[in-house]
Order: sequence, then structure tokens, then C-alpha cells
Amino acid sequence: MEKVTTTFKSDDREIIVNFELNNETGDLNYNVTVEPPFKDENDLNNGGLCTFLANTFLGALTVPSEFTEDAENTNIESNSRE
Repeated sequence: MEKVTTTFKSDDREIIVNFELNNETGDLNYNVTVEPPFKDENDLNNGGLCTFLANTFLGALTVPSEFTEDAENTNIESNSRE
């Protein structure tokens, strides 16, 4: 099991992402903590650079739906961007 913590920090907000990789199965799990929490969607959408970077980073971890629709015929070797 490998663990990594990534922190996005600004003057008014801290977003912490804790990752755990199961080396045997390849499963990647992560937990996001936001301090202070977002009050509403407007707070999330206008959260400044810290929030923008955290959202962009987490969005890059999402597997596009075309790779998950037919999992039996899809073999993803790497999550790298080529």
C-alpha cells in the first residue's frame, strides 16, 4: 500500500487530498478534505486559484466514460497522458 498526500493551500482555504494505492489490485482511492468547507455552489465556483487547481487536478484523475462502458474489451495500462 502506497500513500501520498497533496495539499492545495491559499490564504483562505486548504484542500487536502489523501491517496492510497493498493499495489496488489491497482485500486486508487482518495479522500478530499476542504477547510473551511464550501458553503454553496457559488463558493465552489468562485473559490479562486486554490479551488481551480484542486478541481483541475482531481478532474485529471477521472477515467473518461468511453473507457468504462465496455470494461471487458478495454485494457488501460497507464493513466499517463500521451
